[in-house]
Amino acid sequence: MSSTKREKIIAPFVLIFFCSGAAALGCQVVWTKACAASFGNEWPAVLAVVTAFMAGMAIGNFLFMRVKTSALRWYAALEIVIGLWTWATAWLIPGSDAVVIPLLGVDPSAAYQWTVVFGVVLLTLLPATTAMGVTLPAATGQVHNATHVPRITARIFPSQ
Repeated sequence: MSSTKREKIIAPFVLIFFCSGAAALGCQVVWTKACAASFGNEWPAVLAVVTAFMAGMAIGNFLFMRVKTSALRWYAALEIVIGLWTWATAWLIPGSDAVVIPLLGVDPSAAYQWTVVFGVVLLTLLPATTAMGVTLPAATGQVHNATHVPRITARIFPSQ
């Protein structure tokens, strides 16, 4: 396969993956602000959202590496899951107050408050961020299958 043909195959994936990464960054900012508004302090929200992103990316990548299936179908399905879960967080994050407030009580210690807030935010975002973690190996698997270029991740990953 010629180099220009490979580049023509890779280019749409780079664009799609760039847009997906930009949307993920937007989700991270919105989720951080929503969690900060909901729980009243930005630092626990920032830490929980970043941890949910990193943990979800690691878990998703680990899980996908064990699955042998059509990478393109997985990628499309995961983008739909990410979109639906992101949409649902518009209600899940504010609704989590109903869980957090009774758990915290009237005068919780700082450590207990951070643990509860951190745990609720992490569990709320983990489904979407785990799906985000699968998108990189799914996209690179599809490009590799189409072009048979080794180490294709280096061409796609910088766009995220």
